[in-house]
Amino acid sequence: MLKYNTATNYPSDLKRLSTNDLSALCDDIRAFLIQSLAKTGGHVGPNLGVVELSVALHYVFDTPKDKIVWDVSHQSYIHKILTGRRDGIAKLNQTGGVSGFTNTGESEYDLFNVGHTSVSISLAAGLAKARDLQKKDEHIVAIIGDGALSGGQSFEALQSAAKKITRLIIVINDNEMSIDPNNGSLYDHLRQLRENSGSNGFNYFNALGYEYIYEKNGNDVTACLSVLERAKKAIKPVVVHISTKKSKGLPFAELQQNIWHYHSPFDPITGESTVVHKFGVPRGAAKQDSTVWASPRDATSTWFKKFLSQNPSNAIVAPATQFVDSRAFYALGDRYIDVDIGEQNAVSFAAGMVKGGSNVFLMIQASFLQRAYDQIAQDWCMQNLGVHLIVVASGISSLDYSHVAMFDIALLSNIPNLVYLSPTCLKEYQIMLDWCAASNLPTAIRLASGPIEDSQRDVSAIEYGKSEIVKHGDKVAILGLGTFLRKAIAVADQLEQNGISATVINPRFITPIDTEMLDRLSANHTIVVTIEDGILEGGFGAKIALYYAATNVKVLNFGAKKEFIDHVPYDELMQRYEMADDLIVRKILKLYSNNQ
Repeated sequence: MLKYNTATNYPSDLKRLSTNDLSALCDDIRAFLIQSLAKTGGHVGPNLGVVELSVALHYVFDTPKDKIVWDVSHQSYIHKILTGRRDGIAKLNQTGGVSGFTNTGESEYDLFNVGHTSVSISLAAGLAKARDLQKKDEHIVAIIGDGALSGGQSFEALQSAAKKITRLIIVINDNEMSIDPNNGSLYDHLRQLRENSGSNGFNYFNALGYEYIYEKNGNDVTACLSVLERAKKAIKPVVVHISTKKSKGLPFAELQQNIWHYHSPFDPITGESTVVHKFGVPRGAAKQDSTVWASPRDATSTWFKKFLSQNPSNAIVAPATQFVDSRAFYALGDRYIDVDIGEQNAVSFAAGMVKGGSNVFLMIQASFLQRAYDQIAQDWCMQNLGVHLIVVASGISSLDYSHVAMFDIALLSNIPNLVYLSPTCLKEYQIMLDWCAASNLPTAIRLASGPIEDSQRDVSAIEYGKSEIVKHGDKVAILGLGTFLRKAIAVADQLEQNGISATVINPRFITPIDTEMLDRLSANHTIVVTIEDGILEGGFGAKIALYYAATNVKVLNFGAKKEFIDHVPYDELMQRYEMADDLIVRKILKLYSNNQ
């Protein structure tokens, strides 16, 4: 029975407990968290590892006057339980529940909407500087995992903050893991500090000007209380290095920490998933659809193995969030290069490898792409180097605000020299991988979220900048970009029922656009429709509209609004953006009627 957790809803309740009661509270919270996450899924490992630290933080500090900034904030579930949102955890990432990340709309205890990594020290340092300028006295605490320390912004903030502000507490939650095991020399240093109980011949943090405190028992609430009380008394910026165990209290998760970083609903006794993952119903597809679907992750892994076998200098580069089975690729040795959390470094590193004579594929998730925008433009595309990027998990989705992944077309397609492709199906994706590998051009392939159609249709060879006509018609042409070719075909079928035989085109290339095809269309088409899985402003359709601007061709663009969305159901987004098949057909029919 949960004795303490149900009665401890705010830090004020927590402070009424004796320190002896806190261990029991931590046990209650861990049990409650396992029960809840077994039903909802979520970031299991990161949160189970910081139960004691989270309780100690709200016990020692006077929140919300004292301010806590969580890096990434995927490990903030206990923080939410202790700040009035325990019931919301039962509906994590669902309507009526709480977000899986800190959210300023939920609580005054959440300072920022955070979902990306390596930002907490910068944000906390800014809060501390504002406090100093206003001559206030609150404590500012940044919580950052050891994995996030590899992000370049962490280094920038660390070297700057020690000399810019009076007091700042930086807590390094060291569980010896990112999603996968950490790489790089920084982690050798953290290991040396752990092995020597914080007493090392050289200390990186001392060298930067910080006071340094180490605590090896980060899953002991009494130890956490003691080290935080000590840090609270520091008169200069201090680094508190705490060792914790990821997935603490869930034995099967402790043994497979990378798998349990984030997990779907599961049986809390056996660890077996209670959600059957089938590649049969992707975003927006009808449940009775007989189409066969495939895993792009599996297809990419298989293709990469073939690619690496072709030349000993071929390589794969990934900035920590691997899309393929990283464990299998680690076995291949030094040609699978995980540069830790550092998209900027990953792009420039890959560019350097290509300049040095290697053929390199790079993987970056769409929601993290903007972190490397300068390097993509300057170090890669301006040099016109043949790096090949796979943009993973892109498109309109019902994810949280910090993982919105529908801006990539506007971001990438306006960079000179870059060739951006968008496959419609598995077979075309594999052909595009082959085409890119043989090319010396800067190329990128856009992989939409979810499964990919395992189509049996004939897919022709890729020709630079050329589209594919899937269905011939007249008057109306529909360009369905990437996986939205299915939507274009469905719309064309409905138009057929209304007496309109529409041409359907698979653009293949987001950039460059196929101007020869567009010119041919203008001879016998009065309406051109574009449907894309991304934002309209600066997107693919906007380029088509601009091309036809001085002609008599009418252009209808369908895509997403430029906005941050937070767990909005996919079907609801299709209605909001007027992208449901029937809404698209209605708009086309209206324009067609007015155009006669």
